[in-house]
Amino acid sequence: MFSFNDTRTEYILNNVHSKYIQAKLACKFNFKAKLAVVKNLRIANFLAEALSEIDFKTGSLWVGSEYNEAKKIWVWNTDKQIEPISDEVNATMKVNKDVIELNRKCLAFARSNHDKPELRPLPCIVYRGSLCERPSDGDMDGSSHVGWIRIKNKLYKIFTELVPYDEVEVKCFKHDPESKPAVIKSYKTAQILGRYLLIGRPSLENAWIGARWWPSQFYFEFENVPLKNTTNEKTHYPPWRNNTLQKPAGCLLLDRHLSNITYFVEARCKRLRPYICYKKVISINDTINNTYADIIIDDRGYRIHYMLQPWKLALKYCKDRYKKYGGKLVEITHPNMVYELLYVMGENKTTAQHIWIAGKYKRLTKEDITKWYWVSNNEPVDMTYVPVLGNKTDRNYFYSRGVEDFNTCLNMDRENHVMALFYGTICFAEQFFVCLFDAQNLIRLQEEEHQGTDDGYMEKIYNRSSVIL
Repeated sequence: MFSFNDTRTEYILNNVHSKYIQAKLACKFNFKAKLAVVKNLRIANFLAEALSEIDFKTGSLWVGSEYNEAKKIWVWNTDKQIEPISDEVNATMKVNKDVIELNRKCLAFARSNHDKPELRPLPCIVYRGSLCERPSDGDMDGSSHVGWIRIKNKLYKIFTELVPYDEVEVKCFKHDPESKPAVIKSYKTAQILGRYLLIGRPSLENAWIGARWWPSQFYFEFENVPLKNTTNEKTHYPPWRNNTLQKPAGCLLLDRHLSNITYFVEARCKRLRPYICYKKVISINDTINNTYADIIIDDRGYRIHYMLQPWKLALKYCKDRYKKYGGKLVEITHPNMVYELLYVMGENKTTAQHIWIAGKYKRLTKEDITKWYWVSNNEPVDMTYVPVLGNKTDRNYFYSRGVEDFNTCLNMDRENHVMALFYGTICFAEQFFVCLFDAQNLIRLQEEEHQGTDDGYMEKIYNRSSVIL
């Protein structure tokens, strides 16, 4: 979670991916908020700029708008009334019109060209992050600061209530079921949190973190991380006073009041002190490895695999795993396939920014002028609808062949919601990939997987989402 403020409104970025209705409930019950209402272009521009400045990718984020069937318009779900979307905000809406989807009834907010706002109608059942909003001067739930403090892949929050150490775990759970007493694994993290102890309101001198003594050293009990009894000279961790453990007993405080440096300080576990909770940032990649989604459009079937593979292994996987179903790494042989793949990448259960496709670069010789070709049949890639960015060995460009020799596998990017970008990149990079089938063969594969008669070599641990248009 990440939050930022605009005048009297706090916006909360919830990067846990969920369906629209789940996002709506998460805003209400987890954050005492509602899905964000982007009433005007000023708010839209503010959100786009704020999202462009954070240090992780967000993709499309659910906001508080649904399609009103009766009035045939998009409306904002505000507290007291339903408001139509203004014309200036409506102008930012982007739809993949080349793929007919009748269920785009919920709205997501995103960025294009780094910091330009964009609204994207999507099916309400796809999994996305969300933007919540609430009054910024509202209840901070006993914390000394608004929102959670993000440090790398962890989120921290400092609470001012005075409790003994053994009550901290229950208190953290009550604030957020995913949170536990803080685990601090680096000197830098300790100093950042020490700074927040100082600048929060009220300012605090120390707070419990999730470490206790047992049997011969302190350890963070919620990740079972032991702490050495002396401070490492190079890393300055653990940050003990005078570089060594002082009292071999009790529980640990993060303490800033002894000097400008924040230390780990031993204390009796029954002392009443504020406390710090933490939770890990949930990455969508942590939950979708080895999952896939099937999309059938006209006579083509696509299976997008959410597992990271280099180009060669992606090619082999589609060919070997789905041999009897005619599967192969996707080749774009019809202009409509570009828009179909944009749909697969952008409007499925989760999003994909890059995918492997089965194009390979061939060196230019006098006898063979073909550059990019499809590996299944050696046919040249049609540049009219797969406009690969100028290859470095193309005679129209002035780059060395040596550079391009390392960028010979074809990649498709979803540059914006409805715009594709094709270019060669290093073949050992790992990313998602799409296997292509005849529609009937993919349906047969689905049926045999469901019946347990498919003899593929991969364990059936997938979570499939099928859409037939």
